[in-house]
Amino acid sequence: MNKSIVLGLLLLYTLQYSFGQEVLARHEFDAENINKIKVKGLFCQVELFQDDFIRFRGIIEGRGHYGDYFITSDYQDDLLLIEVRKRGRNRSKLSKAKLRIGLPPNVSVIIENTSGDIKASHVYDGKYNFRSTSGDIFIEEAVGDFQLSSTSGDILLKGLTGPVRILTTSGDQKVIDFSGDLKTRSTSGNVFLQNSMGVIEMSATSGDLVFNSVHGGLNVRTTSGDIRGNHVELTKDSFFQATSGDIVIGLENSEGELSFNLKGISADLIIGGKIFERNIEVEKGPIRIHGISTSGDQRYSF
Repeated sequence: MNKSIVLGLLLLYTLQYSFGQEVLARHEFDAENINKIKVKGLFCQVELFQDDFIRFRGIIEGRGHYGDYFITSDYQDDLLLIEVRKRGRNRSKLSKAKLRIGLPPNVSVIIENTSGDIKASHVYDGKYNFRSTSGDIFIEEAVGDFQLSSTSGDILLKGLTGPVRILTTSGDQKVIDFSGDLKTRSTSGNVFLQNSMGVIEMSATSGDLVFNSVHGGLNVRTTSGDIRGNHVELTKDSFFQATSGDIVIGLENSEGELSFNLKGISADLIIGGKIFERNIEVEKGPIRIHGISTSGDQRYSF
């Protein structure tokens, strides 16, 4: 076939597809004096951003018919409910599905999504409970009480002040520039923590737990993954446990600040280059490190 004919057919198909995109659902409103919002977004991407009042803009576009989907809002019992629903088992092909919500401070938000991502930026002083099945969760520059969970999606947090609680099954977690109390648990995903301060609890079944430039107290446990930390400054007694993985911690504390209570079955126990076997107790400083490993080594360096 002539090259110009092929290009012409491709252009015609592209134009037909572009012009075939229809608004399948749209809902917009502004509101004030609302303290709690619940969003059931299904497949829609939900975005939260800072504003002076509640500002909602929701749209679903694609190839189908208006009324294939519904975006509704209802206010009752001090709760604003925003919900996405679809009519029957329609076969619309979606090109855009987004809910954007402007928030003033001190508004609590619950989001329940299936495949849609959840994003939040510059939200302050509320309680935020985000749950997604396969969608990712991304939050940056925010202050509040966060409870986050995802089954197979990833979670990325940057510039948060907590407390924060995270639960994932197979997705990875990454927390950067965090301050506050952090409690995170993962089944098979990895957890990475960078530039953080506070009381930190991390646990995983088969994933690795990695943290750099951390200041505070740590409680870190994994079954088959490794525990690796660098530039760690402990201010409280801390606990590290790995069943089949290694524990490798680079400490910013001086040796005289720390005491050690380490236990290992078939593992080397190394403190500042000195190798010990089985169990070892070293009494020096007021901050105590408890370490337990089964088949992996433990290494603590200064």
